[in-house]
Amino acid sequence: MNICIDDNRHLRKFFYQYASSQTEILCDVRERLPNLLNQYNGKIKPVNHARYQQQRVLEYKVVVDGNMACRVAFTVVKQTITVIFISEVLIKAQFCKLLAKTTLLD
Repeated sequence: MNICIDDNRHLRKFFYQYASSQTEILCDVRERLPNLLNQYNGKIKPVNHARYQQQRVLEYKVVVDGNMACRVAFTVVKQTITVIFISEVLIKAQFCKLLAKTTLLD
């Protein structure tokens, strides 16, 4: 699968704030996420009523070293995963509200 990291201000701000964890987060996205998608794992959940470029938005949680965790929002089109949003907010309902406040969704 191809992994694409969207170039938006939300991701730039997140990676600026958590620069020390950027490598581990991106490694998890590149290695673990495709495996979870292939296994239809319950760890990947849809974000209710969320569309990005008319594609359904999904999310999952990344744990980095036990010190830091975040949620990642992404879309899947054919063989391409596009990461659109990452937040340190772990509670799904709050994460979804935060994502809805952005201009990323249709």
